[in-house]
Amino acid sequence: MDSLTTLEYGLEELRRVVATLDDSNMDSASNCEPWTVRQLASHAMNNQLLWAGLVAGQPTVSFEDTMSAVPTEGDLAPVAADVAARAMAMWRTGGVLESIHATPLGELPGSVVVYFAIIDAVAHAWDLSASVGRPIEFCAAGNSVDHRGGRGDVYRRGSRPRPHQSSHPTARRRDRDRTVDGRGRPIHPPLARRRGCGADQRLPHAL
Repeated sequence: MDSLTTLEYGLEELRRVVATLDDSNMDSASNCEPWTVRQLASHAMNNQLLWAGLVAGQPTVSFEDTMSAVPTEGDLAPVAADVAARAMAMWRTGGVLESIHATPLGELPGSVVVYFAIIDAVAHAWDLSASVGRPIEFCAAGNSVDHRGGRGDVYRRGSRPRPHQSSHPTARRRDRDRTVDGRGRPIHPPLARRRGCGADQRLPHAL
């Protein structure tokens, strides 16, 4: 898959996970403490508008609102669908992948920035689903995922969730949460093998 196809896949997973959340989930603690599920979902969606707006020159959300997880009220399902469509439209603006953009990490080409959006979409889809006991497992073949939950789920995180900020490119990662491999490269989210997928069939990792 090329980068935009991979991003579209990640955004669809994020949209689908947000659409499965209901009112009983929204005020629950997420595994990205101290945020609630609603705050985490709002942060995840705003992240996509932030990255897409940055490269397309169409700012729609502030960095402060995004990183402070200002909650979006009401039904989040239509919001997630709108965010996914708007973000992809901005990423498909002519020239954004080839151009150089000012980012919180310095000046970078859009072809690199897009991977931050991919990581955010996939990681937050996993974080949200895990927060409500239904962690998803990704397969590089594309359109199939497992939804697992309950006691004994080998894909669940430890009982003490890591601070969410440690999942971001600018933050320090903690090895106790298995966020880095033996060479210090980031592993987020856990991209475990899916039954029926070969050993080399993983969602392409950005870094």
